[in-house]
Amino acid sequence: MIKRILKSKTQGNRLTRSSSIFVTIADENYLLYAIFLCHQLNSYDKNVKTMIVYSSKQPISSTQLNLIDGVLNLEVITIDPTEYFQKDLGKGHVSQSTFLKFWLTDLIPKKWERIVYFDPDILILRNPIEKLDSFELQHSFGAVEIPFNEKHLGYEPKNYFNAGFLLIDRSGFDFSLAKTYFSQLLDFENLKYMDQDVLNNCYQEKFDSVSGTMNTFPYPRMNYKSSPIPHVIHFVGRNKPWKHSYSTIYHLLWIVKFNRFLKENNHETQVIRIDMTDIRHALIALLVRLRIGRTLVYLLKR
Repeated sequence: MIKRILKSKTQGNRLTRSSSIFVTIADENYLLYAIFLCHQLNSYDKNVKTMIVYSSKQPISSTQLNLIDGVLNLEVITIDPTEYFQKDLGKGHVSQSTFLKFWLTDLIPKKWERIVYFDPDILILRNPIEKLDSFELQHSFGAVEIPFNEKHLGYEPKNYFNAGFLLIDRSGFDFSLAKTYFSQLLDFENLKYMDQDVLNNCYQEKFDSVSGTMNTFPYPRMNYKSSPIPHVIHFVGRNKPWKHSYSTIYHLLWIVKFNRFLKENNHETQVIRIDMTDIRHALIALLVRLRIGRTLVYLLKR
């Protein structure tokens, strides 16, 4: 059962594409960062419509409710994960809520013709809204292709995309194929990248490749077809900015912007402290990247 628990203040009714909505999915461990993602989008366009699909049996805290109320045009819907999953399919740092992507076209009201999905572990560097509103899809489904040569799927995919960003025109696309494949799976251990493997099994030949700037990883070796100035940084894997497990300059920037968001909303108690280890890791990563860049320039000039 879907429950719409909150709709924040609204402002304006203009969007480059008035039928677009920006969506993320979160459980209780990621909700705070999902709210921050919606705030980042809102800071670039006060009219942008955002939605959080909250998958948890735990109620939303009063602090998080206050933060939600401070983001214009944000709607939160809650669902009971046990209605979709018979057992907990989470693995490591990945929550089972990630599989709810397969139900996005069912969960989101039909008035929204275009769904722009982002994982909640995102840093917005440049305004992506207008470009994603106006991007023309041939297959009604878009994602960012990434380098991939693993064979855990039983074959080496020709085109493999990351599922942390999805662009969907629901008039020509739904997730029925993915839901069918998912329902017939007997062994989830072979899903090394969880929902991403399912989506690639179903749609690797049926997606439009979107600019890598819309889903850039903080580690250059993992990117493909990207530009020097990304629109969006996606903190894939275990190394999240709020965990201090590894820092690049993007990790530090996320923390700075996140802390500012909390302070602006009078929630200083949840501010993340930046220590010297974070700064040292970020500087080392930056120096390595600059050295690689200079080396490439030198070789190209020879």
